[in-house]
Amino acid sequence: MGSKKQIKSSLEEISIRGLGVIESSNIEFKPGLTVLTGETGAGKTMVLTALGLVLGSKSDSDLIRQGAERAVVTGKFTVPKEVADEVLELGGEVDDNSVIITRTISTAGKSRVLVGGAVSSTTAVNTFSSSLVEIHAQSSSSKLTKPGVARELLDRFAAIDIGKYQQFFQSYNLVKNRIDDLKNQLKQADTQIEELKAFIDEYNKLSPKPNELDEVENEIAKLGSVEQLNQSVTQALNLLENDELSAINLLQQIRKKS
Repeated sequence: MGSKKQIKSSLEEISIRGLGVIESSNIEFKPGLTVLTGETGAGKTMVLTALGLVLGSKSDSDLIRQGAERAVVTGKFTVPKEVADEVLELGGEVDDNSVIITRTISTAGKSRVLVGGAVSSTTAVNTFSSSLVEIHAQSSSSKLTKPGVARELLDRFAAIDIGKYQQFFQSYNLVKNRIDDLKNQLKQADTQIEELKAFIDEYNKLSPKPNELDEVENEIAKLGSVEQLNQSVTQALNLLENDELSAINLLQQIRKKS
């Protein structure tokens, strides 16, 4: 596989207005190590807070500087192709591998997010923010322990492009899933065939004849009235055994009971 230079994500610049103790500040970051120093209360924490807001963290109107109507934080990032593609899908613009994310918080508690100039949301930013910056703090876990990140760093260090492998692997999974679907369809077809065979066997055992259903229904209707006929016959016999009734009375009674 041939080598291919990959763009690393990095923070180029951050602009902060009306956030905490910071009235207005603009910080540019150059390649290499950048250290922010200062006394307690100088605003170092606010810089990290501002970065978190740009990356989609929860907003709080209490963070707005006293006397200001809103806080505005803008971050400019160098982004790799996969992140650039996500930004473009959101309708934003990517200029020379750089994207600008702006977060605005009002005193009314409303928050607004712009990604590459397009209106977006913190939910959308959260989908790729971990690919932009990783913040390490006390007792925080590092994404370096994640297998996917470790593999990516190893491939980057070895200057290996696994794009072709990923394409072949994706094609393999598509074919494999298609084969599995066809096998399942064959199993369903076999089951349906067995059910039809069983139905045919039962049909042949019954060997139905034309108009047989009507005959069966008539027979069922007759059998349903057997109890009533039996009761009428029993009452008629009881009347015949009665010596006190005349023949005419017997016939009349029997007629009523029939």
